Amino acid sequence: MDMMSKQEKKKTNQAYTDRHRVFFGPGSSVWKCLFMDVVESPEYEYCEFRELLNTRVKTILFSPKLRNLMPHFVRRILYRSVLKYHFLTLPRDAEIFFGFTNGFEMFGDPYFVDFILYLKKEFPNARLGLHYYETLIHCYPEQLPFMKENFDCILTFDHYSSENHQIEYYGPVCENGTIEPAGEGEESDVLYIGGVSNPRFRRVEFVTRVFKYLSDNEKKCFFSLYDAKEKDKETVISILGKDRIRWEEDHLLYGKSKFYFKYFSYPVSLSYIHKAKVLLEVVPNGLISCTSRLAQATNAEKKLLTTSDTCRLETYYHPNNMSMFQNPEDIDFAFFDTPYHHNSVDLTAITMLRYMEKKAFDT
Repeated sequence: MDMMSKQEKKKTNQAYTDRHRVFFGPGSSVWKCLFMDVVESPEYEYCEFRELLNTRVKTILFSPKLRNLMPHFVRRILYRSVLKYHFLTLPRDAEIFFGFTNGFEMFGDPYFVDFILYLKKEFPNARLGLHYYETLIHCYPEQLPFMKENFDCILTFDHYSSENHQIEYYGPVCENGTIEPAGEGEESDVLYIGGVSNPRFRRVEFVTRVFKYLSDNEKKCFFSLYDAKEKDKETVISILGKDRIRWEEDHLLYGKSKFYFKYFSYPVSLSYIHKAKVLLEVVPNGLISCTSRLAQATNAEKKLLTTSDTCRLETYYHPNNMSMFQNPEDIDFAFFDTPYHHNSVDLTAITMLRYMEKKAFDT
């Protein structure tokens, strides 16, 4: 690595200090928590994409009924006038970094393309960076050519997408100590908190089979499937056996293990993560390669039991910390007893953004 002179360093640091930074992040509470170090940082102005527009304008632009009544050019003028008002304080000729990350509210927005073109026209010295959420590449493949043409740096935390679409890989990120855990949590051998999403993958059945197998082998499990419908609950009960479960107030008791059907806020989830020995990650095979659970486990120095074999590709992979399996019967119980291998990897979102910004301005 070439050493920079003091004058070069001073010039670089000055440019970094003078630069304006806006980060368009997710609005949902869970995803926003993963980027909380960015939200609370004075370096960045954090924006939720949809919150750029006030409620009245948002109704006019995005209401299906009104959309058909108002000419497209009128809505576009209104849209851009709102954006211009929002970014009025940003100097037009200044160096500005606009960072974006995963959000279906952005990629599914009918004016997302207009928004990107507006930024590039109004701020000619700006650079744009994008942290691609894995499933967005699968859901909006038609936008990839536009993204590659208009963004100065694109990263993805999905190995498959990186290889198939020639996008630079950057692993999943997570806050690290920014958010205080809420509640006392509960000790467990294996923790899983996740949604029922993705109907193409039989998550409910698979997760329940893992829960049953681990519990039958004397592991204390704490599992929760939020967004579960009645048919999903019936599937869980059918696999576990009606005669072997007991309903408590808000969960099923199976031996010493507990199975919930409720949503836990991120701070509450953290209290359970801190008291768990192993975190479970269930990845739809062939759809994505990893999830933010990998970053959560690493940041919290917890072991990870995962169905993803790509975690071996991470620079911080260690067999004592991560164990792969495809079926419950493949789980290696010796993994639970090996000592955790400590490392000092930085998986924070703000570090990813700084890297993205540097790459964007170096191009």
